[in-house]
Amino acid sequence: MVDVSPQSQLIPNLPDVIALQCLARIPHSHHPKLFLISKSWRSTLNSSALYNTQSLLRTTETFLYLNLCINFTFHWYTLISHKLFPVCSMPVKSIRSDFAVLGSKIYVIGRSISEIPSNNMWVFLLMRIGREFVTTGVVNGKIYVMGGCVRLWGQGLCDRG
Repeated sequence: MVDVSPQSQLIPNLPDVIALQCLARIPHSHHPKLFLISKSWRSTLNSSALYNTQSLLRTTETFLYLNLCINFTFHWYTLISHKLFPVCSMPVKSIRSDFAVLGSKIYVIGRSISEIPSNNMWVFLLMRIGREFVTTGVVNGKIYVMGGCVRLWGQGLCDRG
């Protein structure tokens, strides 16, 4: 992400490290408008680098996500300024999956997935055993998976980065 050529700088004549700290202080409610500035801003605003910087600066925000299943397709929304905004559609059309939110990422748990999407929002972790119809929970920064159609029914997963 850190390319120092003038054309790639987030804010001209300002190092990207400093620009990232500036962006980390802008409330999330302004992000939809900031996405329109450039592809590099959109990428930065969706990056784990921004979330990590916000964590260090203690400027992270808590969000409520709404997941609706319409015609067997999951649609995600978040509440910004008392309005629902679509986050994106989930790349997997399955009622057999569960989801966990850890940090800035939404994890899809359960169900085998044959393709990896290009959007960083969806993170797929490998599990020792394939599962369907699971339930998940996050405790102390660790995702726990319980149940499913397998004999060994419990497993803990860590965020790998």
